[in-house]
Amino acid sequence: MFQRTPNVIVEKAGDGENSKFVQMIATLMPWTQWIGRVYVYILGELYYYAWNDGWFGRMIKAKVWQEARQQIKSEKLAKEILFDENKIVWCKRIGIYTQFYR
Repeated sequence: MFQRTPNVIVEKAGDGENSKFVQMIATLMPWTQWIGRVYVYILGELYYYAWNDGWFGRMIKAKVWQEARQQIKSEKLAKEILFDENKIVWCKRIGIYTQFYR
């Protein structure tokens, strides 16, 4: 992978395996899947506010940085490929992937 400057990569909401209980509920009550889609949509819309300089933005930036840093064990590699946690700007499209750095 080639990158000119590191970019922010966030976890994809709602990605992962569902438990047997959730699968059973979705089978018996299909309308609950609509609730899940609305939840993921709302999380996507909140990304607009996530990079502001308010309390919400600082909380999201810290969480995204922490998740990315947990995936990379090497300190040297982290400095080379991770974005600067204090300089997140809107000039780039945010990548949305699950466990990207692993």
